[in-house]
Amino acid sequence: MGVCTMRKSIQVALGATIFAIAAVTTGAVLAEGEFPLAGTFTRDIACRGDGKDPPVNIVKITPTEITSSFGVCEISDIKQTGNKISVQTSCKLQSGALVTGDVVFTMIDDKNINIDDLDRNYHTKLSRCPISTAKTN
Repeated sequence: MGVCTMRKSIQVALGATIFAIAAVTTGAVLAEGEFPLAGTFTRDIACRGDGKDPPVNIVKITPTEITSSFGVCEISDIKQTGNKISVQTSCKLQSGALVTGDVVFTMIDDKNINIDDLDRNYHTKLSRCPISTAKTN
């Protein structure tokens, strides 16, 4: 696999919302039922919350998985340090490829989350949708 193809594969998986572990290695494990990332988001655009956000930009996060137009990622090994939450992911892309990696989510405020990959090759921003849109798409 060429460098460009590998980078594209990584970016696609990350577009699913994920990959990184910035310098967070000694975080506290979150208590059961405690997962501030859970919700519906849009990737790289502000969520309008009217149910008309582009489906390609919708990202849904639960304590166990991340679902987006790129595929489904299982979440494990969740740790939080301050406003950063690191997780390990195993993603099955729409293409059928399996990609694993570490992800760090940086909570900017109650509505915005940044995501960076381990190698800092990918960065994206998630915008939280109002609760009423969680049942759409």
